[in-house]
Amino acid sequence: MARSLSTKKNRDRSEIIMDILRIAKEEQDGAKITRLIYKANLNYRIAKDILDDLIEKNLVEVVESEGHAYYRPTSKGLQVLELLEKYGIFGSKRNPF
Repeated sequence: MARSLSTKKNRDRSEIIMDILRIAKEEQDGAKITRLIYKANLNYRIAKDILDDLIEKNLVEVVESEGHAYYRPTSKGLQVLELLEKYGIFGSKRNPF
C-alpha cells in the first residue's frame, strides 16, 4: 500500500528522500527546488543538502531548462524509491542513507 507524503514532525532521512523522489517523479519534467521544499515540507538548506547527496549518488539528475534547474529521479532513483516503498527501510540502523 502506497503511503501519502510523510506528515510526521521528525522524519528520518530515508523518509525525506522517499518524499523528494516521489515528488520529483510526479512532475513530468522534474521539480524545481521550490516545489520540492513546499511539498516535502523542508527548508532550503536541508533540501539542498539532500539533493546534493542524491545527485552525487546518481539517484537524481538536474535538468536545466529556460534558466531553471529541474530535479528528476534517475532510473536508479526510481528503483530506490520502489524499494523504499516496498520494504519501508525507515529508521533502520542499516539504512543506506
